[in-house]
Amino acid sequence: MQRLPWIAALLAACLSLPLPALAQEMFGSYYTALGPQDFYNSSGRQLTDFGAILQQDRANFHRFNRRDASDEGDPFFANRDLRAAIPALFAAGDNAWWRDRVTPVTQTRGEADVLVILCGRGGRLTHLIVNHANGDGYTTCRGRVTAGD
Repeated sequence: MQRLPWIAALLAACLSLPLPALAQEMFGSYYTALGPQDFYNSSGRQLTDFGAILQQDRANFHRFNRRDASDEGDPFFANRDLRAAIPALFAAGDNAWWRDRVTPVTQTRGEADVLVILCGRGGRLTHLIVNHANGDGYTTCRGRVTAGD
């Protein structure tokens, strides 16, 4: 009976430890060229939100077969419902640079080559990360990596 308080204290200490966060997983990635057709929705209205531009790029790839030469396929966005989630998945990722600066630049130049990484937890897609396609430092599902790391 004297062991019971010690065991109870040990059990209480173990239960009070923080649980490890579920590890982030990479579900896939694809390269794509955001060409002029990706900056306009199906009704011809110009898109200014980068997440919507990514969504239109995938609709052009999967639904309308309007592909740029360097567009690659992806493992998820042939599904219309998942494609509709792209703006929210983009907003949930570490994409401030793209959100704040690139949209006007790419609209002026007419094209941007990017690497899109699909991330999630517990078998569920939760966000996506957009990187320059040139490989000079990038962000993964687990954080920023610079050239040479």
